Amino acid sequence: MMSLSKNKSSIRLENNILNGIIAEYLAINDFTKNGFIVKRTGIGSDFIASKRDSSRKMHEMYVEVKYNKSELSQKQKQKKLTLRKKGKDYFVYRVTQKFLNNYKKDYPDKVEQIKKHSTSRGIIYQDTGIFHSSSKFKIILPWICPHCKMIDAHTMSELLKNFGLRKMKNNTIRNQSWCRVCRCASKP
Repeated sequence: MMSLSKNKSSIRLENNILNGIIAEYLAINDFTKNGFIVKRTGIGSDFIASKRDSSRKMHEMYVEVKYNKSELSQKQKQKKLTLRKKGKDYFVYRVTQKFLNNYKKDYPDKVEQIKKHSTSRGIIYQDTGIFHSSSKFKIILPWICPHCKMIDAHTMSELLKNFGLRKMKNNTIRNQSWCRVCRCASKP
């Protein structure tokens, strides 16, 4: 019979995962509050942040969020090099341990909400039949339909109801971009 208590390494792993999710949440909020449009990417970066400058030219940068002293993976280093050769920006957004500890202390309700959301993902996906052992979850909340800009989702249940999920070829599970209404209306 399995012990109900978790060992230290699994608790540490869960804390690191939660810290990473909170760091991404902070980065996305920081960019959106500063007028950027954030779009998730695949392997090698977390998202692209886009913003028009004063001359109406679109500027975009690939962003990788790192918590504490974590380093870029080999894939992330390759992506950074490839983008640099193409003349594109790659930005590492770092959230320190001290900043994260202060955030957790100042906003315990928000941290609990993020924690609840992150731990329920696997169960939700298993119930929908989408879950796969090598899946990578790239869910963005809150989310608004980029087509109609009217329908949104602030919780996982709203996202499933209004948008749905999609599984990419590389097993990444993401939000459906357009809401169900817009997707149905666009079909011939």
